[in-house]
Amino acid sequence: TGADNQTVTVYLGNANTTASQSFSYGPDPVVDLVLPDCTLLQGGLNITVHGSNFDIIQSPQLVINNENTVTKRSASYDVTCGSDDVTFIEAVERNDSELVFTLPANTSESYSYSFKMD
Repeated sequence: TGADNQTVTVYLGNANTTASQSFSYGPDPVVDLVLPDCTLLQGGLNITVHGSNFDIIQSPQLVINNENTVTKRSASYDVTCGSDDVTFIEAVERNDSELVFTLPANTSESYSYSFKMD
C-alpha cells in the first residue's frame, strides 16, 4: 500500500524466504486520451495514448480484435459463427505520459481495440 518500500516474504507450507531487495508499489497507469478516435483500414497511422504512470508498464501492447462472423445458410436454418482474430502490437515510442502504436493494415471492417499494460 502506498509507494513506500515493502519487504516481500514468500511462504510455502512451514518454510518461508524473504527477498534480499525491497519492493515498492507505484500508482496504476491512467489513460486520459486516445488519438485519433478513428483510423484507415490500410493501416500505417499511429495511435497515441496520453495519460500518466506509464513508466511502470513492462510491455505495453495495443490489442486489436477483428470481429469476423461467418453465416452458413441452409433451407431450414442459419448458423452464425464468430471468428476472433487477435493481433498484439508493441509500442514504438513510450515515456511516462505517452504510448505510441503504429497500426497494421486491417482487412476487417469491424474491429475493436484495447490496451494490455503488463
